[in-house]
Amino acid sequence: MRPCFTPPSLFAAAGLSMACLALPAAAAAAEELMVLSDETQTIQLEQAPHTVVVGNPSIADVTLDGRLLLLHGRGFGRTNVILFDAEGRQLREFKVNVATEDPYGVAIFRAGKRQTLSCKGDCQPTLQVGDAPEAAAATAAAQTLRLDAVRANLPQQSASDPLSPMR
Repeated sequence: MRPCFTPPSLFAAAGLSMACLALPAAAAAAEELMVLSDETQTIQLEQAPHTVVVGNPSIADVTLDGRLLLLHGRGFGRTNVILFDAEGRQLREFKVNVATEDPYGVAIFRAGKRQTLSCKGDCQPTLQVGDAPEAAAATAAAQTLRLDAVRANLPQQSASDPLSPMR
């Protein structure tokens, strides 16, 4: 009795061809996008996606409103965003580069510690990854004070109904 034997390469070829038959048609090549940190870019889509996957939401994030995709630059770096339809087919892919291009940006180094400023007219501190913890904390505190001042001047919601529209 002769043992049944099929060369491993034949198994591999058969498996590969079966896997290829099971895959949906490939989506178009990824589109390269660049967005600045703390800014938003709008992208009009051909159809509204069912699922949106963001590789690293600390670098970029999205908001979806029907066929309008809002791409938000969060932090310096590179990530991707993939859109799928309801059947799981890939519609589009974006390779997203987030940059911190500030033409008025200045970095000051004191004893090896960095503080970042934006100097158009007068210099104002900005938060950037890599700033010294003391400088970052002071900048964050100043920004919080500014936001609190703005919020203090906004109309308040009803205390009895926190979901009611603002007056």
